[in-house]
This record gives sequence, C-alpha cells and structure tokens, in this order.
Amino acid sequence: MTLNELKNIKIKIIPIETQQQIINIIEPFERLKEKFNIKIKYLKDILHNHDKQSTEIDILSNWAKIATGKRNANYAIQNGKYRFFSCSINKIQFCNSFSFDCESLLLAGNGDIGNVIYFNGKFDAYQRTYVIQCKDFIGNIYFSLVKNKKFFESNSKGSVIKFLTLSTISNIKISLNKEINNIRLAILKYIFICEKIVFNINLIIDLIIKKMIN
Repeated sequence: MTLNELKNIKIKIIPIETQQQIINIIEPFERLKEKFNIKIKYLKDILHNHDKQSTEIDILSNWAKIATGKRNANYAIQNGKYRFFSCSINKIQFCNSFSFDCESLLLAGNGDIGNVIYFNGKFDAYQRTYVIQCKDFIGNIYFSLVKNKKFFESNSKGSVIKFLTLSTISNIKISLNKEINNIRLAILKYIFICEKIVFNINLIIDLIIKKMIN
C-alpha cells in the first residue's frame, strides 16, 4: 500500500487520526524513496546514453547463455520468497521457488517487448521472459539490448500476440571493449543497489501501514 492509496481510503474504514499518524510516520520514507528513484532515473539516463564506439564487435550468442523461464503467469503469488519475472518487467511479483540463482539480464519476449533489467540473485521467470546469463561484457550486452528495443518491437513475430524470437536476440551485436564494459557494469550495479533500497523501503512502508491498521 502506498501513501497515495492510504490517503484515498475512506475515513469510515480507517479513523482520520490513525490515517494522519500513519502519514506522519511514512512520509520521511516516501521522501527518501523519491530521492533514490530520482537517482535511479539519472543513472539510467547516463547508462542508456553511454554510446561509446568500438571496433571490437561480436554477436550476443557467443557471449551469453540465453534461455526462457518455464512458468505460467499464474505462478506468481503475493508475499512469495523469491522474485518472479514476467514480461511486465516493471511489475514486481513473487513466487515460492527459484529456477535461477545467478547474475542475469531479464528481457521481455512479449507484453512489454524489449524491456530489460539487471538482477543478481535467486528468481524464477515466465515462459516468454528471456534469461540472459553473460559469460562476460554484461554491461555492454545490457546497453545493446536497451538500444535495440525498437528493433525488437518491429521485428517481433505473431499476428495477434507479438513475441520475440531467440534468433532475433542471438544476433544482436555487442562491443567487446573491456573499459567501456567496466564503466557500464559499475553504473548497472549501482542502479541495482538503489533499486534494492527502494524495494526495502516499500516493504517497511507496507509493514508500518499493516501494523497500524490491524
């Protein structure tokens, strides 16, 4: 439950005094969360525009293991122990088991086609979500995937439900420049840390609200 959702709750459900107490407690957390969200956007803008040219080029399939998740969309549950990634990449979901425990890039193969995020840890994935485990150059691979989002969208298959094929992903060109990769990877990991902080702040806010209204 967010601060805005709380403010929209009817007074007859939660007394106005209790509402105000909760708001007073969680507003500092909301301000802190906003600061980190601004930082995340700033870092992503830098990362997505870090377009350094390189003469050392190869295709993605030579530098990554590309698989898909095996789960249906209804595998996600509330309050699960592990993250569950569907093709709505920006939607935070959970499950109670994991099939992957690694540093990966998650690429939406349908739905929000071409959206990509970095994750390091235990998780499971929907059957149209591509799990890209990189041998090296994960920063450069992330950058290439982001830059090819429109290409992925225009080259997806299917007449009714569009989907992204493995062959389309496999032949994406990536830079093999180590120095460029190290810069991009450092930014990517910093974004990941900031996103984890925002995630934990949301958990704290949700816990405070539940404790005070129950």
